[in-house]
Amino acid sequence: MKDLIYILIAISLISCRQNNSSENESDKNVSVIQIESQVLEKTEEKAEEKSFESDESLEIQVTKPTYTKGIQPDFFNLNTSQFNQFKEDGSKWFISSNGKSKLYFVPYTDYSITTAILTETEITDSNLLSLLQFEGIQINNHKKTIEIDTIQTKKGIKLGLSIDEVKGIFGVPNTAEQLENKKLLVWQFVMLENGESNKVGGLRPFIIDGLEFKAEMEFVDNKLTQVVYEYEVP
Repeated sequence: MKDLIYILIAISLISCRQNNSSENESDKNVSVIQIESQVLEKTEEKAEEKSFESDESLEIQVTKPTYTKGIQPDFFNLNTSQFNQFKEDGSKWFISSNGKSKLYFVPYTDYSITTAILTETEITDSNLLSLLQFEGIQINNHKKTIEIDTIQTKKGIKLGLSIDEVKGIFGVPNTAEQLENKKLLVWQFVMLENGESNKVGGLRPFIIDGLEFKAEMEFVDNKLTQVVYEYEVP
């Protein structure tokens, strides 16, 4: 009888030890799962931080060009007769007496302008073509032309100038790029006013301190073949 009691006690102790071992193993598993979960969460947080940093760097890279040089913007100074002809029919454009230089304006309000294009070649830029078409300028209709003896700007920019001659007027460009047989130079400025700056109309820009003025010029064989002036409006 005593032997039976001892056997039952021994079985009971063994059973208890197995239960405790199983519980301990379960606790270890839970701890491991919790640790793995925490590590995963931290890894995901770091991944999100890196992704955010990456997004921020992308935003910084895609920035608007900086306009830092101050200048009184250049423009084409038309006489009263030439301006009135355009005012009577806004679909018209200007051409030099030798037929080589073509001048197009995109007017804003009160006949101030946002864009002026001087070229001796066919315009191929789709954005410029769309802009002129939207304004109703009939660039292929020579019956809509207004003749000017010589087309050049207030600062002396005209077709045929060399790169060095243009740099002598505007200084070093902000960017220079070779496109097939063309060289594209771009200048970016902020406007400076003078005593006559705020005169509006006459197919001239509206000039206010701090507004942007961009000059984009194409050269072929070191000869100026196209000028695009863009003026910010208030």
